[in-house]
Amino acid sequence: MAAQWPVPSTDHDIEASLRDHLPAAVVDIYPGVGHEMLWAIPDQVIPRFLDFVRQHDEVRA
Repeated sequence: MAAQWPVPSTDHDIEASLRDHLPAAVVDIYPGVGHEMLWAIPDQVIPRFLDFVRQHDEVRA
C-alpha cells in the first residue's frame, strides 16, 4: 500500500508546505479567494504582480 501525502487544508498549512518544498518561494495568501483572484480582487493582485515582476524580471539586452 502506498503512503498517502497529507493534504494541506488551511492557508497556514499551504504556506508551510510551500516553504518546506520551495524555501525561496514568495507566498501571498488571499483568504477566501480561489483561482479567480485576478477578477475577484484586481486592486490587490495587479499591483502585487507588478511589484513581483519589477523585483525579479531583469531585462537582458
